[in-house]
Amino acid sequence: MDLKDAIKVLDYHQRWRQGIEEDMKYKPLQLTEALDIVLEQVKKNIDDVSNCENPHCEDGTVNCVYKDKKDMTTFVEIENINGVLKLEFSKDCGKFGTDEVLDGYTLTPERLLEILQEYENYTEDEL
Repeated sequence: MDLKDAIKVLDYHQRWRQGIEEDMKYKPLQLTEALDIVLEQVKKNIDDVSNCENPHCEDGTVNCVYKDKKDMTTFVEIENINGVLKLEFSKDCGKFGTDEVLDGYTLTPERLLEILQEYENYTEDEL
């Protein structure tokens, strides 16, 4: 397992813990391996964070691991599973080229339409 795969495993596990994912598809040994890989990488880079001179850092805190906000892109992945929409919002702001999951929703098309129709502050470009 490489670093990118380890982060995917841990990201999925976190979404499962938050109730976004229904099934835990990784075994404890896979979680352990993923944690070991990520922790090893963090330990290697801890000096980069604590000695950071990046103007976007706040006193060398972990905020350093994220990109400048102007360089971040937010996106949504949409799956249609048996007529139910699964939306997962992410942002490409991880230090190691990974995406950070922001939020997830599971909605019927009817419920999504209802939510969109309730909102009143659309711009002309959005309609």
